[in-house]
Amino acid sequence: MSQYAVGIDSGGTNIRIGLISDQGEVIQFRKEKNIGVRQLDFDEFIGHLDQMIQDFLESETVRRYPIAGIGFGCSGQINRNGEIFGHNREPDFGFKPIPIQSILSDRFHMKVKVINDSQAAIFGEGKFGVGKGYKDIVGFTVGTGIGGAVIVDGKICRGGIGLAGHLGFLIINYPGKMSRAGVPGVVEDIASGTGITDIAQQRVKNNPESGAVLLKYSGGLVDQITCPMVFEAARNGDPLANEIVEDCGTALGYAAASMVHAVNPEIIILAGGVAEQGDLLLNPVRKVIQNQVIWTARNTPVEKAQLGETAGVIGAAALLFAHEKEYQ
Repeated sequence: MSQYAVGIDSGGTNIRIGLISDQGEVIQFRKEKNIGVRQLDFDEFIGHLDQMIQDFLESETVRRYPIAGIGFGCSGQINRNGEIFGHNREPDFGFKPIPIQSILSDRFHMKVKVINDSQAAIFGEGKFGVGKGYKDIVGFTVGTGIGGAVIVDGKICRGGIGLAGHLGFLIINYPGKMSRAGVPGVVEDIASGTGITDIAQQRVKNNPESGAVLLKYSGGLVDQITCPMVFEAARNGDPLANEIVEDCGTALGYAAASMVHAVNPEIIILAGGVAEQGDLLLNPVRKVIQNQVIWTARNTPVEKAQLGETAGVIGAAALLFAHEKEYQ
């Protein structure tokens, strides 16, 4: 008999909720703008989340199914107690942990498991997506920022305090600029959607002539150049855009190469909105893996995620069906 759970994916921009079967089938799905999380207003965030879950559970379709519990992929740093104990912004040593798992469990009187949103997405891909059948996986979620997850022998690696998988903070250029989280030269500042946008704007500012195509897309305004414009221009053969994509993809490739040497994954998965650009981003990553890692691991595949925007809700719900050895 099939089991069902509610999966929630709370990212920096949107919050998604779905009713998911233990076979990874999406029965019901909704998406809303995430309120409060960008301003770190957790009271507003929890209030919005509470109402969204309540409305979802009371919907006609969901009420027909027995619910095993709620799996929640939450942005930020999540410890083993399901608490938000930190965020990826300026250091705040007075930050008080927010017991989101206990709050939701007490509110809805059911089992709740909370994990980082990127870990949930890659776990979903490992169970039901492009990583199905693999036990050792490294996944990068490449969107506005960069997150990730490491799965070793089928189990999500969480680390001593819950920070494992924050792959956007891999240092690939230590003399480089300091990120706002206090880490120098991180891959997130280069290969994320925000990083690609910043680099494109700076290069066009430095050489407007070479940036003529991007300026045409942006109405002549440097600060209106966006990451999607860069990829569109690259697809249309613009030399500067292709150079930017190649450089940023190569940076991501070196981060992935470090993870090949650290954990020897069977597959590297690229998920998230920027990764949806496909081979334009994946090929520079593959090139680094094929040429710059230790020779015995140069055939490690690099693949685009398959589950799209439902990966996080599927992975979060899958926590309720997971064996203890997969999630602790």
